[in-house]
Amino acid sequence: MNILAAGGLLGLIVAAAVLAIANGWRVQLTALAVQYACLAAVFTQIVIWQVALGRLAVGAGVVGILFLTNREITGAAPWARPVLPSGSPEAAPRVRLSSLLSAQFSADFPFRVVAAGMALVVAASLAGQPIALLPGLSTGPKMAGFLLCGLGLLGLGLSEAPMRAGLSLLTLLSGFEMLYLVVEPSLAIVALLAAVDFGVTLAVSYLALLRAKEKEAVR
Repeated sequence: MNILAAGGLLGLIVAAAVLAIANGWRVQLTALAVQYACLAAVFTQIVIWQVALGRLAVGAGVVGILFLTNREITGAAPWARPVLPSGSPEAAPRVRLSSLLSAQFSADFPFRVVAAGMALVVAASLAGQPIALLPGLSTGPKMAGFLLCGLGLLGLGLSEAPMRAGLSLLTLLSGFEMLYLVVEPSLAIVALLAAVDFGVTLAVSYLALLRAKEKEAVR
């Protein structure tokens, strides 16, 4: 494994774990973008670099669609600072820190951390064992594929909001793609999986916008 793929594998593990744990859009969009970039780096060990570059372009399109959807819902960029309540200058830093932490991490944060750690251990254990269906895949990409699938399933089981469930589904599809390309490394499969990613992204964006409008109607 070269330096690019090794760095991509490490970044992929961190980004996928953050995406499964974090709750705020600031962290989620950044983690998703890093995940697709690192995924393309790991793909260089499986397919030719042109296909990996195309996978990176697909990831950029997915992140762009989700960014526009979130901006339509919130009316601001995901990394824009929240409007802080008026108060004394001494209390402002404490308000900013508490607001940021509550926005980025949900109440089940400790459970998500433990579950993500368990998924990492299981992925590392499975990657170290020989699997007849994946004979041409090295340990690093194999571990990344299993980890993405595990964290994607974890996120689907713990998510209710359409956007967060969609991010988990995209993570699961990325892991499946990494494992399946070893069995069938054809451009047709790559194009089909890219179309699936775009279809899931558009469906998730529509459901998220629909839910946001329903909440506004209730108010």
